This record gives sequence, C-alpha cells and structure tokens, in this order.
Amino acid sequence: MPRSLLRKFSPFVLAFVVLTAGLAGPLLAGSLSNVTVTPDDSSAGQLSVYTFVFRLTSPDTLYPDGKIKLIFPSEFDVSTVLVAMGDSVLDGGLQVQIPAGQNDTLYVIRDSTGTSLSDTTVSLKIANVTNATSPATYRDSVVVLTANGSTVSTGAANFQIYPGPLHHFTISGFPSTTTAGAAFPNSVKVTAYDAYGNQKTDYRGTVAWSSTDAQAQKPANVTFSNATYTFNGSDFRLKTAGAQTYTVTDLSDSIQTTSSPIDVNPAPISSFTLSGPTTVTAGTAFSLTVSNAQDSYGNAADGTVTVSFSDGAAHTAPDGTAPVLHDIQVSGGSGSAEQTLYLTESNVQFTAA
Repeated sequence: MPRSLLRKFSPFVLAFVVLTAGLAGPLLAGSLSNVTVTPDDSSAGQLSVYTFVFRLTSPDTLYPDGKIKLIFPSEFDVSTVLVAMGDSVLDGGLQVQIPAGQNDTLYVIRDSTGTSLSDTTVSLKIANVTNATSPATYRDSVVVLTANGSTVSTGAANFQIYPGPLHHFTISGFPSTTTAGAAFPNSVKVTAYDAYGNQKTDYRGTVAWSSTDAQAQKPANVTFSNATYTFNGSDFRLKTAGAQTYTVTDLSDSIQTTSSPIDVNPAPISSFTLSGPTTVTAGTAFSLTVSNAQDSYGNAADGTVTVSFSDGAAHTAPDGTAPVLHDIQVSGGSGSAEQTLYLTESNVQFTAA
C-alpha cells in the first residue's frame, strides 16, 4: 500500500485502539460463583460467626496482597469483628480493617505471604458480627479487590435471620374478676416473644402453669408449634377468694410471665352455723345469728339466709298475731337479723337456708 494511504488511515486505527482500551477497565470485573453466607447463630440480635464461601473463576485472581470486602445490610454491626480465618486454600495471614463510620462493611486483607488464588473455591470466617434485630431474609455482598482497591470480582448471597431467644410471654383473655369455681368465659392466648418484640415463630418450648391459688385448676403442660397457643377458658378455675394470678413458665429456660391480678369473689353460701337464744319472751325481738358461712371452697361467703320454722306451722298467737321472721344478710361469713315470736310455746326450731 502506498505510504500516502497509510498516513491517511492511521488516525482511524489509533482512535479505535484507544477506544477499546478505555472500555476494557470496567469489563475486567468478574462474577463470583457459588456464593454462600452462613451464620452459625441466625437468631436476631445475637453475636455470630459468619462463613463466606465463593468460587473464583479464571482469570479472576485473589492476589497474595489482595483484599476481600464484605458488605452487610445496615441493620448488622461488624464493628466488633477482630479476626478473620481462612481455610487451607486461603493461605497466609489475614487482617481485618473496618472503615470509620461504616459498621456494616469490613475488609479482610491478605498479608502477601500466601499464594495467588484463581479458579478455586475459597472459605472465610469472621467472628463477632451482631445480627439484625428483625427476622427477615438479608443479602451480603462479597467483593474481591486488588491491593490498590480495584475490583476483581463480585458476588452476593441471601441468608435468613430468625427471631432471637425466648425473652417473655404475653397472656390475653383472662378476666379481671371471677367467681370461685367458675370457668373463665373466654379462651386464653399465650404468645412467645424475643427481646426485640418479635413473635417467636420458631418457638417449640413446653410450658407449665402455676397459680397463687393453691386450689386453682390449671391446663396440662403444652408444647408450642409456633409463637402462639390458645387454651380453653374451661381449663382455668380459681377457687380461693381474693386477688390471684396465673403464671406461665417455659420448662427449659425457666422464663415466665405472670398475669395481672384476678379478683376472685366467693361462690354462693354452701354451709354455715345458725345460733340464737334458748329462751325468749313473747313479743320481744331477739336475734338469730349466722356465722362461719362458707362457699364450697372454704371462702367466707356472702348472701342471704332465709329463716323459717322447721315444722312448717304458722305459730300464730291466740289473738291472731303472726310471728315476724326476717332473712339474715350475710357478709364476710356472718350476719344476724331480729325475729319476734308471739305464741307462747316450747321447743321451737328454726330452719335457715
């Protein structure tokens, strides 16, 4: 080709070469394959060791002085990570560097004593990562860098955070007041939570009930299959009057929650003692007294005791005046009421019910 034609086309050839070189830089970054991120404790809010596994595909290379950048979601904290540990493939020494103000990002820096790694699978562990406090699926990024920070290859992987350890229960459905021996009218729901207010959907513990009422009826022990268990209201009966509570306890961790006080009122009167004078004067009022009135559970009971003659007769005086009998109002196990008889007679017996 004539020299004049070469001069004419040379600028175009040079321009093409420069353009190609300019585009080559961004295209150098490769993709890591088979990336996995595995916490040894996947519970919310817990300190965990994380294992990162990834494969470098040739020609991507992790050089002896290269870096591995690990990027967590912002809900995580890596500020307390001090040590990184590589497997036998990731040889040589490793140092951890955490950029100022970036608690979700760290660099693992090789110390130049290892070998160049390419077309191989690398495993790396870091300790003391504080997990996010909300259960969810999260995604970590892994970036392989040269010593001067140029990107060699990138990858990412998802992992799961679950609720944290059991912290407490909530109890709903208990009445604020009840009658001794009566079944609770509504079902009772117990829900397990971690320390961060997350329902513990993975709770599989067994719980037992106790009560301040030694006579209380309680449900049998139950093993949960999720965060919530609903008990029948008929499984609960308090029998001792006064303020009583129920407590639910995890049998493994001894974590427990106690209900608000439930005010237990006595049941109806089931027994009492009736007393009065042995001799009275016709037309003069006297008192009949009820004492030690109790319900079926030994509580001092309240109610009305009706007074009548045991023989069912009228006991009317000769002038036609009828006796005056009053019911006895009982409060706290005792009470009295005045009665008046007008017929002179002996061996008069009263019935109270």
